[in-house]
Amino acid sequence: MALWRFKSSHAHQDRIIHWEIMNQKTKQLTGVWWNVLYEARDRGEGAEEISDKIAKLVNEYHLDWVCLQEVFRYHIDDDKRDLVGLIEHKTGWKSIFIPGAQYHYENGVRKHGDNYSDGIATFSKWSIEQNRVKKLNPGRNRFYGDIGTHLLEVTLDTDQGPIVVANTHLTWMSVKNFKHRSKEMKVFLEHVEHIKSDSPYVIGGDFNTISAHPFMISLRKYLDLHTSNSVDPTWRYRGKRKNLLRSNIDYVGTFIQSAVDMTDFEVLDSHPSDHSPLLCTFVMKKE
Repeated sequence: MALWRFKSSHAHQDRIIHWEIMNQKTKQLTGVWWNVLYEARDRGEGAEEISDKIAKLVNEYHLDWVCLQEVFRYHIDDDKRDLVGLIEHKTGWKSIFIPGAQYHYENGVRKHGDNYSDGIATFSKWSIEQNRVKKLNPGRNRFYGDIGTHLLEVTLDTDQGPIVVANTHLTWMSVKNFKHRSKEMKVFLEHVEHIKSDSPYVIGGDFNTISAHPFMISLRKYLDLHTSNSVDPTWRYRGKRKNLLRSNIDYVGTFIQSAVDMTDFEVLDSHPSDHSPLLCTFVMKKE
């Protein structure tokens, strides 16, 4: 029986021991999906803080991969702000980074330029055999430039066999983005419909969509998606729109009929981000 756990009153060390025991009993694959931004673009220590936490998670939970959204690169000499490079250096892992926008970013303001890019990235201790990028909306919009949002699928050559790990970040919820998001969701759903559902495939990320949305209801015809609960939501918006303060918009899951099972799920401490990392463990099904 799968064990779905959220934040508990147990000590942090007890949780670490729990994960280690479970991994010893059955060979498992463990990954994290996390939107990491937390205003770190303008804070010199922001990238260091996030990369330190990710390196710590890798060691504590013996992670096999990490999928990030709103991860960023600075194309300047000061590599202390290059979050992708810092994570690769501190973990010793390789990554696939897909930029969603490229511009000049300084003092909290976006300008035309090419010193900064943000997007999604997947890091793994396993060899990345291949990757595929699905453009969910190639059209231009003022938030994502000319590239649009993406679904990144990487095939990892693990000791349990190959597995496809998918990572995505949909456009944020906005009345102005309604038409853009509708097209994006349609492309996403059609793509999921054509994936071989009995293959080892796991997917997660920031869907920027609440569970009751028709898009999520349609997705659940194919995907067994998991998120947090109302006590510890996976999004804690800190802006002025108080009505958006608490919600669940980050998800991880597998196909309903799949070659891989999710056996454990936990929502970790969100600091330093307004989203919470989703920690998941998977087991390959035997033929």
